Amino acid sequence: MLAETLPRLRKRIQEIRDRNGNVGEQNTKAALVDPLLSALGWDIEDIDEVSREYKRKSQDNPVDSALFMLRSPRLFVEAKGLEKDLRDRKWISQVLGYATVVGVE
Repeated sequence: MLAETLPRLRKRIQEIRDRNGNVGEQNTKAALVDPLLSALGWDIEDIDEVSREYKRKSQDNPVDSALFMLRSPRLFVEAKGLEKDLRDRKWISQVLGYATVVGVE
């Protein structure tokens, strides 16, 4: 399924970029991140496997998606709109900060 999904996602990304689209974070998650997670075998409809806006404690900042294995968060996904530069250190620091607080390696 991944081999079929990746070309479709690449095409979708190119179409958005060709029209200079600013799709924003929520649309990026729906159109790109969720299909990728599904193709990788994650059940995005099972909240025990994929938790949206996850935070361990109420005062924590939420991460866009936490992927769980054996009822423990194992991987965090922080999405940004296509117009954002993911090489920006503030985005890297953001997700690393979330992971450090929760104890995700």
